Amino acid sequence: MLPEVDEAILEALRDNLTNIPKKDIVIQKSTTPPKKTPSLYVWNKAFQASDTSIGGTGPESSESVQDEFDGDGRRTQFELSGRPLRSQLTLEYPPGRAREEGTHFKVDYTTGVVTLSTPAEKGRKIVVRFLSSKGAGEAKMLRLKLVYDLDVWASDPSEIGAVTNQVASAIILSRESLAAKGIQLRLVQGRDLPAQNGTPSEMYCKSLECVAEADMQVKIPYTRMEKIVMKKPEKQT
Repeated sequence: MLPEVDEAILEALRDNLTNIPKKDIVIQKSTTPPKKTPSLYVWNKAFQASDTSIGGTGPESSESVQDEFDGDGRRTQFELSGRPLRSQLTLEYPPGRAREEGTHFKVDYTTGVVTLSTPAEKGRKIVVRFLSSKGAGEAKMLRLKLVYDLDVWASDPSEIGAVTNQVASAIILSRESLAAKGIQLRLVQGRDLPAQNGTPSEMYCKSLECVAEADMQVKIPYTRMEKIVMKKPEKQT
């Protein structure tokens, strides 16, 4: 999610800034000054994440699958295309007539094999619908708070002020397009970036600090229970 937010902010700034070439609006930390000015360096310097699904159950996700087989009058076992989740499987034979698990068929949930109690008639179709354990899990929502430095570089005292104002305006103009992507961006403060060793005296930099907020969905996969082993209690002496 973090790279996606970076790219969304970068794209929005490029669309709303005409005084800085697009190639000079980049994701980069201001450790060294740019070779060309004006330039804009965008850098995510810090972030926080909070679980907004605490106290509630997140939505479950899984893949819905339908397998079809043809009866031949002899065969009783059919291997599914994936391992199904328990209690999430239905079997129709013929299509439209639901059969009862345990009476008309049984399922090995470890191997994904369905066994009919009697062979299906030749030419009759068997339809099995189930939720696959592949990719199944519970979705958790995280609220991200990201802090960005937008460092404006220029080589003229009058230019640095004008370009900084235009970047601040671009942040405001970008709000609508970013909001459509689920990102809220706001300007917090600005400051002069102190000159560093090796920075030419004719280079100027002002840093705008912005905060972006966005939601991220994290899927926690279910752990399959392959086997249950029952142990006899040890005799106490």
